[in-house]
Amino acid sequence: MLGEKTEFNRLITAGSYVFRGRKFFVKPFLQGKELQKYKEGIQKRRVFVHNIPNRMNNDDLGILFDCFGAVEDSYIIRSNQSNRYKSSSKKYGYVIFYKEEDAQKAIQAKKLMYKSIKLIILPFEKKQDQSSGRSHLHSH
Repeated sequence: MLGEKTEFNRLITAGSYVFRGRKFFVKPFLQGKELQKYKEGIQKRRVFVHNIPNRMNNDDLGILFDCFGAVEDSYIIRSNQSNRYKSSSKKYGYVIFYKEEDAQKAIQAKKLMYKSIKLIILPFEKKQDQSSGRSHLHSH
């Protein structure tokens, strides 16, 4: 039993595990106050990324931001905007670091180049909508 617990703690600390060529991400199961504290911590470790090229995917974004520190997660959101004259697709995303200081390094850099395209890095903040009381995710 002790060996299983030690192995489990090693997996949680590592954050990922490769099995038969596939990478699995391992995170502890949290609930209640622990879960709330974890979510609050994510806000401090997350950065907003603007001007992401269409050819970039979630993995590319995470690998690119690894230069600032270990990346826990990265995801890209496509915003389709069209009007009568033209149709365009803009992409933005978020990168979550394991450490708050790594997120701060990325924010201080303000930009990062990807194949001659300048990605804009901004702090993430959660803003409360005054009229409805709903939360919206955005950057400064």
